[in-house]
Amino acid sequence: MFDLLRKKISGFAEKVLGSARTTDEKETNETSSTIPQTEETTAKQTNPPSPAEKNTNTHTTNTHTHEKKAPIEKTKEEIESAEINNNESSKNEYETTEGEIPFLNKEKKDAQPLPEIKQHDEREIATKIGVFQKIGGLFTGTITLNEETVNQFLDEFEFSLLEADVELGTTQALITELRTRLTNKVISSRENPTQVILKEIKHAMREIIDVHPFDVEQAIRGKKPGIILILGPNGAGKTTTIAKLTHYFQQTGKKVILASADTFRAGSIEQLHVHANKLNARLVKHQYGADPAAVAYDAVKAAKAENADVVLIDTAGRQDTNKNLLEELKKIQRVIQPDAKIYVGESYTGQAILTQARTFDEAIGINGFILTKLDTDTKGGGVISILHNLKKPVLFFGTGQAYEDLTPFSMDEFLERLIPEKE
Repeated sequence: MFDLLRKKISGFAEKVLGSARTTDEKETNETSSTIPQTEETTAKQTNPPSPAEKNTNTHTTNTHTHEKKAPIEKTKEEIESAEINNNESSKNEYETTEGEIPFLNKEKKDAQPLPEIKQHDEREIATKIGVFQKIGGLFTGTITLNEETVNQFLDEFEFSLLEADVELGTTQALITELRTRLTNKVISSRENPTQVILKEIKHAMREIIDVHPFDVEQAIRGKKPGIILILGPNGAGKTTTIAKLTHYFQQTGKKVILASADTFRAGSIEQLHVHANKLNARLVKHQYGADPAAVAYDAVKAAKAENADVVLIDTAGRQDTNKNLLEELKKIQRVIQPDAKIYVGESYTGQAILTQARTFDEAIGINGFILTKLDTDTKGGGVISILHNLKKPVLFFGTGQAYEDLTPFSMDEFLERLIPEKE
């Protein structure tokens, strides 16, 4: 599930890093080509060796040649002289004057580097050149995501989000937040670069999702009975979700009564009756065409008489623009005063669910969502869009046909599924 959106997010992170690598290597190569020469190197290139130096070098060469050919014939004085010459040569080779690169000096222990020279340290440059040879691995050195790189890929990422069913307003809000977070972002040597960007995307999603929390169990706690009104279009899985909720509450020892207030759709009463028998729950029903509010009222009355804990009320799911349906729902609300109004919709319908849910919310108010058929949702953008636009929480996910396939929603788990962290 959420394969497309997860793929788009991961691809965005890798492309940003790939571009950053190219920019970093280019800047590094330019820096490397402008490394200043040391005074000693410049002097050697400008001033040719003096005749005395040539003689000294010739003499040293001859001495070494003689040593290789007849080392046994050397006198003690010759050996000591050769050692002195070698030490002086070695010392001259590594000795530096003040202002030169100190890491070449093996003899002068107290030499200190100068700040303007340190930036040209060849070891540092070599590190930068290879910094992104393996994206996702640990590296040495740092990298800064410049504004041009970030903007270039955010434009592309915006289209990817829309393709994954993220609503336009939600997409723009996320892009704006990411631009703020990623521009001039510095990634240190102790961090995994891919995970740094993925975490920023995860934090950006949290930032734009400002949801009013709602705990359905807290809402019905202490009520006898707690009344829950189930809303949503036909085919979204309302009746099956009611059966799952019945099982969910029964697992905590609660007694549940069901009300078949969908008296419009053919087969709705029979379908709920089958689930009630399997779950050993009481079902209150009338004939098709009966007043849905009357069914709901009788169910609440029966629950009080039997000391039941929860009443779950099924409702009709005609088109959300149907005025008769909306008036029926308003009447039910006036008659029973539900403690929770939960909208059931299909996760994979994406942006379409926003229009439907907004109409119901304007009519009677919605406390939260149950998103069904999550196991078939390959995009995932609808969940983010609902949370951002309607400011109502997702309470449960439906992930299958079994009664146990109802999972309480967790923002942490949702974002982890969408953007897995791999250290």
